[in-house]
Amino acid sequence: MRFFCVIMLLHAPVARAADYYAASTATAGAGTLADPWVLHIALTNALITAGDTLYLRGGTYSGNWYSRINANAAGRVTVKPYLAESVLVTDGAFGELRTTMDTMTTAIVIKDSLSWQVTQVAMIADENVQLQARSSPTNWTVVRGWNGTTAAAHSIGDRVIVQAPLIYHIGTNVTWYGLQLTSVQSTNRTISPGGTNNWWVSPGLDMPAPGKGNSVVNCQIYNVGHPGIGFWLQGTGSEITGCLIYGVGFFDWNGATWTRGSGIYAQSESGFATVSKNVSFRNFTSGMKVYGETGPVKEYIYTNNIVFDVFPTIEASSGSTSTSNILIDANWMMGIPDLSYTSFTNRLTHFVNNVVVNGHFEIGEFQTLTITNNTVLMPNAGAGGSKVFYESTKFGSNDLSGVVWDRNTYYQRTGANAFNWDITLLDMASVNSSGGGILRFTNDVGKSFQDWSRWDSNSVWAAEWPTNYQLVEARAMNQDGARVHVVCVNADTNTTNATLSLSAFGYIAGQQYILRDAQNYFNPITTGTWNGVAINLPLNRTNVSDIPGSYSTVMTNEHTNVDYPGLFNAFVLERQGESVAGSVAARLGAGRNHGTIKGAF
Repeated sequence: MRFFCVIMLLHAPVARAADYYAASTATAGAGTLADPWVLHIALTNALITAGDTLYLRGGTYSGNWYSRINANAAGRVTVKPYLAESVLVTDGAFGELRTTMDTMTTAIVIKDSLSWQVTQVAMIADENVQLQARSSPTNWTVVRGWNGTTAAAHSIGDRVIVQAPLIYHIGTNVTWYGLQLTSVQSTNRTISPGGTNNWWVSPGLDMPAPGKGNSVVNCQIYNVGHPGIGFWLQGTGSEITGCLIYGVGFFDWNGATWTRGSGIYAQSESGFATVSKNVSFRNFTSGMKVYGETGPVKEYIYTNNIVFDVFPTIEASSGSTSTSNILIDANWMMGIPDLSYTSFTNRLTHFVNNVVVNGHFEIGEFQTLTITNNTVLMPNAGAGGSKVFYESTKFGSNDLSGVVWDRNTYYQRTGANAFNWDITLLDMASVNSSGGGILRFTNDVGKSFQDWSRWDSNSVWAAEWPTNYQLVEARAMNQDGARVHVVCVNADTNTTNATLSLSAFGYIAGQQYILRDAQNYFNPITTGTWNGVAINLPLNRTNVSDIPGSYSTVMTNEHTNVDYPGLFNAFVLERQGESVAGSVAARLGAGRNHGTIKGAF
C-alpha cells in the first residue's frame, strides 16, 4: 500500500496597507473617504500602522496639531494630500477660556483645545500656564505662573494661545509629503514666552526624539516661527528633501530680544540623516543648520540644496560636543556658510563641490577637514570684508595634518581689495608683506595664504569674476520626478535669461509644465506646453512672495535681482497635472550619487 503525505504550509495572513482619510470639515468620522476623521483624531490614531497612508482632503486645517503615528523602516506611513488637492496647515484657532480664574485656580476649561497636549504651555493675557493634566478633551489642570510669569485673575471669554508648532510629531518613520504650513500669526513677529504681549508665531513642523526615521518631502513651509523644520536625533533613513522654506523667524522677547529663525534646525547622534534638494531663503537667521551648544552634531549630509539671503547659509557647528561626519556636497548658496565653534574635537567634516556666490568660508576648530573642489565668487567688500579663513584658539600648526584644503577656484570681484585670506592658529598669526594680518591668496613675497597655510597648492585664483560664467543646475525630486528645482548662477549682468532642456527630466513634446520663481512661488512665471525646445529661465524677475511682519533689523524682503541683477535665481519646474513619483527620479538618479556611507567618511 502506498501512502501519500500532503504537507500544507499555512501562512499567517499578511496585513494589507490601508488608506485612511481626514478632512478639515469633519466633525468626528470613521477615517474613510466618505466619512473622514477630524485631523487630531487621525494623527493620534493607533489604527494607522506601517505601510498605511493618511490622505488629507483639500482645505485649511487651523490649529496646532500633535502627532504620534508610528511605523517602521520596512513600512513607512505617509501623510499627504488626497490626489492634487491643496492642504494648508495653519494656526489662528485660539482657545477660549470658559472658567473664571482667580490667582489660585488650577482646574480650567479651554474651548477649542482638542488638539493640545499635556506639558504644552499656553498664554492667557500676560500669564503662562503649563497644561499638566487632562480630565476630558477641554478640561485641564494647569500649573500657574509658568516661565516666571505672575498668576493673575482671568475671565470667561479670554483668549488662550498655545505655544506649539503647527505640527508636533513624536512618532517614527512617517513621511510628511506635499503639505503647506504657514502661520497666520506671523503678522506680529515679536513673541514673549515670559508674558507682556500674549502672542505666538507657530514654528512649522517639529520632530523631537524619541521619534526616529521621519521625513519631510516636497513641502512648502513659509512665514512661520522658529524653526521651519525641527529635526532632532532622527537618524538613519530620515531626510528633508524637495522643500521650499522662507520667511522663518521671530523676535523672542524675554527680558532681551533674541532673534531666532532657522529654516532647518537639526541635531543628530548617530545614523546619517540627509537634507537635500531644498530651497531655503530669507529667514531671520540660517538657511539650514545642524548645531548644538551641548547637543550632538554628527552624521549629516547636505547636498543639492539652494540657499540664499540668510546667514549663515549652511551651518555645522557645536559647543562642548564635537562636530563629526558632516558632508556638505554640491550645494549652491549666495552668502556665507559656517563650519566653526568651540569644541576641541571637531573632525571629519567635508565641504566639497559647492558653489558660493557673494560669500566666503568661515572655518575653525577642525583637525580633520576636507575643503576641495569649491567655486567661490567673492564680493567686493574691502580688505578682510569677505575673508576665506581658518582660525583656531585651540590648535597649532602641527595639529592640522588632517586638513585637506585644495583644488578650489576663487574669483575676487573686479576692483576688490586683494587682501581677503587669513589663517590664525594657537602658535601663529598671519602677517602680510605690508605688516597687516590679512593675506593675499598668492604672490606676496612669501607672505600669502598659500605660503602660511601650505594649502590650496593646486587651487586657482582670479582677480575678477569671469564675464561668461553661467551655471544652470537642475535636480528632480527623489519621490516625485515631476518636480524639479533649478538654480542659475550668472556672473554676466547683461544676460537676462538662461535656458533649460526638459528632455533630461522625462518630458516629451506635448506635455504641460509650470515654471515658478522660488522667490514668488504662488504666482507662476509661465504655464506652457513643451514643444521639444529648451525653455527660457528669466533672470530679471523682481516680484516676491509676501513675508508679513516687521523685521527690517534682520532682513529686507527683496528679490536677489534687485541688488544683483541676474546673479542668483532659483526656480521650481512642475509637470502640470501629473505626479510620476519615483519613476523619473529612479531613471535620472537623485543628483550626485554618493554611494553608501558607513561610519566615518
